[in-house]
Amino acid sequence: MIQLHKHQKWHNWFDHCFVVILQWNVCMYVAALMALKRKKRYEKQLQQIDGTLSTIEFQREALQNASTNTEVLRVMGDAAKALKSAHKNMYDQLFFLLNRPSRILTSLW
Repeated sequence: MIQLHKHQKWHNWFDHCFVVILQWNVCMYVAALMALKRKKRYEKQLQQIDGTLSTIEFQREALQNASTNTEVLRVMGDAAKALKSAHKNMYDQLFFLLNRPSRILTSLW
């Protein structure tokens, strides 16, 4: 009878352990599925972040190019103003020299 009682006790303990193991496996299966879902969600977010970073990098390069172009155009404008003022002085001197003989001739008449 004591032997049977011990046997029953061990059998109940094994049944309990088996149920616990099954529950643990189900819990681990659910946890694994949740982890896979999180992994997929994180990968999707990572792809979105990579796309955003690429877009920001392209925009940064475009802004740098625009800034460079603006600076080049400003310098070209300054150079054009300098050339215009230099040519104006040359034009005034040329006009003066070309009109000088006619003034000399008119003063002689």
